[in-house]
Amino acid sequence: MNAHKKKFIIPLLLILFLTLGALFRFYNIGKDDFWIDEIIGFWVAEPHIALNETLQRQRILENSPFLFNFSLKYFFKIFNYNVDISRYYVAFLSVISILLPWFILDGNKKNKKFLISILLISFNIFLIKYSQELRAYSFLAFLFLINLAFFVKLLMTDRGIYNFPKIFIFILINILLLLTHPFALTVLFSYIVLSVINFAKFRKNLKNLNVSLLFLVLFSILYLYFFLKNTTHLPVWIAPIELKFFTNFFFQAFFGSRIVGLVYLLILIYLISKNFKKIITENNLNLILILIIFSAYLLPVIFSIFIHPALVPRYVIFIVIPIIILIVNLAYDQENSFNKKIIFSLLIISTMGNFVTETTFKQFFFETRIHKPDYKSVFLTIKNSNIKKYSLNLEKTYLDKNNLGKAFANYSKNYSKVNNDELIFVNYLIENVDYEKISKIWIICSQNINGKNCDIPKKLENFKIEKNLYFSSLNLKLLKNLK
Repeated sequence: MNAHKKKFIIPLLLILFLTLGALFRFYNIGKDDFWIDEIIGFWVAEPHIALNETLQRQRILENSPFLFNFSLKYFFKIFNYNVDISRYYVAFLSVISILLPWFILDGNKKNKKFLISILLISFNIFLIKYSQELRAYSFLAFLFLINLAFFVKLLMTDRGIYNFPKIFIFILINILLLLTHPFALTVLFSYIVLSVINFAKFRKNLKNLNVSLLFLVLFSILYLYFFLKNTTHLPVWIAPIELKFFTNFFFQAFFGSRIVGLVYLLILIYLISKNFKKIITENNLNLILILIIFSAYLLPVIFSIFIHPALVPRYVIFIVIPIIILIVNLAYDQENSFNKKIIFSLLIISTMGNFVTETTFKQFFFETRIHKPDYKSVFLTIKNSNIKKYSLNLEKTYLDKNNLGKAFANYSKNYSKVNNDELIFVNYLIENVDYEKISKIWIICSQNINGKNCDIPKKLENFKIEKNLYFSSLNLKLLKNLK
């Protein structure tokens, strides 16, 4: 192949991988209905209410900072308040995130490193999954990559002279990150550790970084105080950390299966151990990435063990792309080309092999099963019956029951797969509901709220089950009043 044709291969492959990555994130994006936390976020971000009402809803039902729902609110103001288009916001940010490693990678063979990175990121099933959920996780990963890109640039251009525009931008990006998720504090911690290492080992006083960190530490203390003060509940569903966590560090979730996760983890451990002396003696991107990844595990693990369980894979989604970048960066620095080929072959074959077993791939060829609550079937069943009143079983939730009922009613009202105009939502927990005038009512029970406990609510104990239907993650009962 001549040199003229060769120079077009990498750009064409980059376009191909990006196109496929976008396709996997947008295809069938509205097929599945919302989880209950997506329903809550959709209600919080309602564009027609005042900002103070949005913040009040956020405080009552959400357990995270407000920035994602705040940005979603203004997305709805521009593009209409609609269930169908809501997930496009998150998917778009996930697609942009595929490109951001270009601004982070450094050194020789940057184009080839980016090519492998974009391939592994585009086909990463964990990132694809959360690109189709109306939650803050892809938004968090997107902001973090912007943050990291600017952080790397700030380090590389720090010549001991204060650059206040750069300081301001870096502080702003970090504040936005902190206002997205509390785990962003682990990123700040890793930057502080890096600053200490630079000063103690490399005798470098990173003035721009240190000024920024001083301000961010003060901001974080105030932020934590007000965040914890306004947190109305802790998540009770997160399980304590078990010993098996330390055998895979969520790599099973990050990369699709236990086998593929093990491939990535073993390769990462091998590359770090093989290059450890070089990593700790050179102040480069690899050291930065290792500190970020390590901090993202260390602080949440300590918090989970000694205070309250808090660590689940999606909360640290922002380290998935750094893990990929670190592996690619270290692998390309290998002098032995055979080892390099073996590593990339293992990564690509395992990633692609797992991908073809996933619903994301199978949906192009087969009718796939529903993975989330099947509200479409539930609403169709109610609509096609003579009984139009329905309610949501709220017996087991630790959230505010009244407002959770409002969030669900709002989702039902804006649901577009079925015309729900005829349906009447009744919150059975409200005191002024006259049950004697209700002869029959449908009760929706979500496993997302109640687990498998879908007994008749206590306030409806005078009703008996006339129909008992099961759909994906949902139970639907038609109750008849015995009085």
